[in-house]
Amino acid sequence: MKKKLTLWLGLVISVLFLYLALRNVQFIEIRRSLGQVHVPVLLWAMCVFLVSFAIRAVRWRYILRPIKEIALPQVFSLLSIGFMANNVLPARLGEVIRAYFLAKKTGIRKSLSLATIVLERLSDFAALLLSALIVGLFFSLPKSVERMSILAGVIFVVFVIILIFVHFRKEMVLSFFNRSLSFLSPARKEKMMERVNAFVEGLVIVKTGRGFLWITLLSLAVWSMWAVALHYTLLAFEIEVPFSARLLLLAVVNLGALIPSSPGYVGPYHYLCWVCLSVFAIDKSQAFSFSVVLHALWYVPLTGLGFFFLWKEQLSIRQIQSLEAQVSSGGFSLKQDGSGEIEPAIHAMGENGHESNQFPKDLDGGVHPRSTVQ
Repeated sequence: MKKKLTLWLGLVISVLFLYLALRNVQFIEIRRSLGQVHVPVLLWAMCVFLVSFAIRAVRWRYILRPIKEIALPQVFSLLSIGFMANNVLPARLGEVIRAYFLAKKTGIRKSLSLATIVLERLSDFAALLLSALIVGLFFSLPKSVERMSILAGVIFVVFVIILIFVHFRKEMVLSFFNRSLSFLSPARKEKMMERVNAFVEGLVIVKTGRGFLWITLLSLAVWSMWAVALHYTLLAFEIEVPFSARLLLLAVVNLGALIPSSPGYVGPYHYLCWVCLSVFAIDKSQAFSFSVVLHALWYVPLTGLGFFFLWKEQLSIRQIQSLEAQVSSGGFSLKQDGSGEIEPAIHAMGENGHESNQFPKDLDGGVHPRSTVQ
């Protein structure tokens, strides 16, 4: 029932945003705009998107390095499967699925696997908030955009303060949530505490300033490549907008992924593209055409890569759906002991190594990995 409700809610939200994006749009103008696009330039944009994705894999491998040394192709494979799951399955469970497969493939505790992904996503969130803040501080834009940027700046500062506090006061935070969630049933409380633990563990993985610096630099590289891909896509449509438009699109469209929707972020993604371009007086029909192509430039190759690696790992979408159904129903747990269900679904992945119950002492290039997974 919960799964169906989530699915229908996402579909309703997507349809609503698509309606807003398409309202008063001239379809003949969309056709004309798509017909005039420069395809070779779009191919460059797609290549840059893939470079951004490869850097994302390097960043995740770096985060994992103190826990276990994992070959980059293996990290890229798991990352692709997770993104594909987000693109085709409801409820955005690709991250949990990615954490589960990482645990089964490498022997890393599932809770710690999820913690590395939490750290990865927190880095993305901070980078996007920073982009929104830069737009408001250094560019002359309408008051509404400036207010949004100020809000992003406030959120960014509060966010960083919370991260620092959690990093240095792990036990206090866990104790606070353990007491605060006492009103829930034991089973529900356990589920919530698993999420809190994943968040906290993700932060305490990093022990050195050097580790934070490298993760920050790699995150900036990820989103810089994304901005370059945006630039090429705008060129392909001959849309002339200032540099600030690229940062605005980068921040707003990607932060908009937090809005519940159907798989693949259909609807909110297209509407927010138009909202950003409307600030620069771009025609709505052309803006919608741009949003469709921009969405396809990353959706199609990343989903294709995910299915390819799913086949390579001797898995199927039905097995992914089986795991997704159990997560949605609450029958699956990312417990510290690494136990879990769905053994038939992931049996072909195999297991290597052993679970680790200790955190690494730091996160930098000088760490000696505990084991290696090829």
